[in-house]
Amino acid sequence: MKIRIKINFCPGELSKDHPLFEENFNCVERFVALPGENVVCWRCNGAGAHVNPAIDGNGISPEEFHEDPDFAESYFGGVYDITCEECNGDRVVGQANEKAFSQGDREIYKQHLDYLEADRQIRAEHAAEIRAGA
Repeated sequence: MKIRIKINFCPGELSKDHPLFEENFNCVERFVALPGENVVCWRCNGAGAHVNPAIDGNGISPEEFHEDPDFAESYFGGVYDITCEECNGDRVVGQANEKAFSQGDREIYKQHLDYLEADRQIRAEHAAEIRAGA
């Protein structure tokens, strides 16, 4: 089964015979059809919605709920929920089946994984700088 997966890659770094090759060396984000399956969304656990990260992105302590019972009631009642940012309310996301990849699929998916790892490292460095007071 082919599914549409949102991936990040640099078209100019693909082999010239790859169908998505372009003379463009800027990273792009596109939906690509790859072998895979739909699985329950990791972000909303299949609910299609989650609490707005602007509300609880830095965590909420039990004391905050205790100090403001109305806020707690609204929070747990779904007042601050938004459509899931990962699955757009579909409750499922595509998960690639790497065992079924063609050589071209492997090439583009490896670039995507490399992009995600570089992004993770940048975010970790940024967080460390903030903790250090930079």
